[in-house]
Amino acid sequence: MKKTVALLLGVLFIFLVAGCKSKSTEQVNKRSETAQRVEKNAEDQTALEEEFVEEPEEEEEEEDFDKSKEKLVPELISGGMPEYPSGIQPPNLVGRVILQLKVSPNGAVEDVQVVSVSYEDFKEPAVNAAKSWRFKPPGIETELRASFLFDPEGVKVSITPLPEEDREGSEI
Repeated sequence: MKKTVALLLGVLFIFLVAGCKSKSTEQVNKRSETAQRVEKNAEDQTALEEEFVEEPEEEEEEEDFDKSKEKLVPELISGGMPEYPSGIQPPNLVGRVILQLKVSPNGAVEDVQVVSVSYEDFKEPAVNAAKSWRFKPPGIETELRASFLFDPEGVKVSITPLPEEDREGSEI
């Protein structure tokens, strides 16, 4: 009986070992298949990313576009800046004036239009300053927007290209 039990235990042990080996083989195969799928997905992802990578030529074009934006605002070479008007009531008032400017090819301000004004006492100093400006000759007629922020501590001026939708003859 002891021999039978030992024999049965030996056979059982062999089946267990064989079963573990076959399970291990299955697991290795599954892991291998999974690794192959992951590798394939990584290759697909790389291919997609390469498809959407910008070419160096496109980047250069964007840089040129950014440089052309800079050229849309000619350099201001002379003219006055407005001062905060004295005697404003209520005191310490802050306001904004936005002007549309037409600059001739030789750099002179040909036309000044008031787009908006938050307080009438700020309009005249802004318009007078803009009329006195002279820009580095752009070579073509240029339309600009000048924004004045009047603050008792000083006047800040920003000059930008006129937005396309505000240009004369632009379609809306």
